[in-house]
Amino acid sequence: MKSKKRSRTTIGKRRLDEPPVFFLDRTFGKTKLVEMLRPSDFTIVTHYEEYGDEGHNVGDPAIIHDCGIKNRILLTGDKDLVHTYAREIREAQIAVFITTDNMESPEKWGPRIIAARSDILRELKRRKNHSPLLFQAKAESLTLGSMKIGNGK
Repeated sequence: MKSKKRSRTTIGKRRLDEPPVFFLDRTFGKTKLVEMLRPSDFTIVTHYEEYGDEGHNVGDPAIIHDCGIKNRILLTGDKDLVHTYAREIREAQIAVFITTDNMESPEKWGPRIIAARSDILRELKRRKNHSPLLFQAKAESLTLGSMKIGNGK
């Protein structure tokens, strides 16, 4: 008989007492940032774990849709994503965490994201009706700004 192992995949909307699952997109690479965030109590699923080596063929709308279905927070360095795919983000009702300068290394962003963890969790708890939410982390500060996703396309 096969043992039932709990998967990191979440289906449906997360309960407030469950830790959020972050989907780390390909802009952050395969391992460095993950190795920093997981020991700091972040539940992470990476682009490479989800889609494998052929993941470069998976487009942003599909990733956004998957994050909505699996109730994951999209962690990305692609600051154009929220403008290009605003409609998809609203429809998927996801939270998106964007680093504003993807030219900096995981060694720079890891500590900033870890320091912002309690702010992220607080804002996620305050989020009503699973409305889309955007976090922006700036390179020069550890503060987060949350804002609603615009009308987009």
